[in-house]
Amino acid sequence: MIIENYPIYKKETKIFLVKLYSAGNLQWAKTIDKLKFYYESPIQQTSDGGYLIIGYTQLEEDDVDILIIKLDPSGNW
Repeated sequence: MIIENYPIYKKETKIFLVKLYSAGNLQWAKTIDKLKFYYESPIQQTSDGGYLIIGYTQLEEDDVDILIIKLDPSGNW
């Protein structure tokens, strides 16, 4: 799994996810964009074969909320 973070317009984030087969062939690629979301921890694989992305949103200076994105094994959320 590869994850990249591209800041857009100061508060928006684009997350590009790629899952490869063990031979290196592309299994799937997904983009999650237009989120006001920051993440600092590595992506976590769940027991059902999906993935968790844990981060936070900060819409205002004093307003910080935890945000958890759960992906299924195919990368859908």
